[in-house]
Amino acid sequence: MSNLKSAKPIPCAKEPNCQGWESIISKWRNVGWPRRPSNYELKRMSPIVESINGAPIGIFGATPEYRSLLGEKKPNNDVFLFEKSAASHAGMTEILKSDFSHAPKKENRVDIDWEYMNFAKNEFSLLMGDIFTGYFQTTKRLDEFLANSYKMLAIGGKFIIRDFVNIAFSAKTDEIHHCGQSVDERRWMYILKPNFAIEGNTFYEQKLANNLLEKAHDTKVFKTCANPPRERLILPQREFEAHFVAAGFDVQTLSQPFNNSVAYPGVWVLTKK
Repeated sequence: MSNLKSAKPIPCAKEPNCQGWESIISKWRNVGWPRRPSNYELKRMSPIVESINGAPIGIFGATPEYRSLLGEKKPNNDVFLFEKSAASHAGMTEILKSDFSHAPKKENRVDIDWEYMNFAKNEFSLLMGDIFTGYFQTTKRLDEFLANSYKMLAIGGKFIIRDFVNIAFSAKTDEIHHCGQSVDERRWMYILKPNFAIEGNTFYEQKLANNLLEKAHDTKVFKTCANPPRERLILPQREFEAHFVAAGFDVQTLSQPFNNSVAYPGVWVLTKK
């Protein structure tokens, strides 16, 4: 495995997204779909994972569901977790062991910011990421990340991305508090509701938190907000997919990111030509 870029990333303790992520680690065991992958989504991903050969695999973050899937389908592959937060890694590993009865054997945590990675070209057979692209906050940073990911993959390598896009839902979202949906389903319905938490292409968690208390009076969803609050880039589907194409990938949509009444995450498979 090649050396990483020598540039030093921002210390995790000083980076708002990292701090925000760590603030919800203690709650993550009780979080469900759509913020965490469903069994249905994992089954859709499984044939892609099984098609991968011997090269190493990389995960952006420490998602327990992905690690369990790889432990089952690719137990002999080296897996690199690009996760600079030791707290997040420890919390997710505990969930991996307790909820999935899986003890990682061939995992390596890479303590580095995703924007500073500089592995050799054509090195990875598979990359995976779960609800993470918004943390780049600007399309310029997203494009740079996708270009770097393209270089990291071997020819024919795959990149599985599960994420939300900005979709204008119907007027039913005005009655969201009374829908009887789970906390996690309501959370994303609120986020994607026009003018509730998104301005332009940016999701503001502080705006979400304020409106949950002042407009929706939904304290259960409010408790899922990160502290300190984070901001995320969240693009319309066509624009989101256009960035994949511009980076050089062939794009396959495994799961469409919308439904008439529920905020589905989309699942895409990007293939290096």
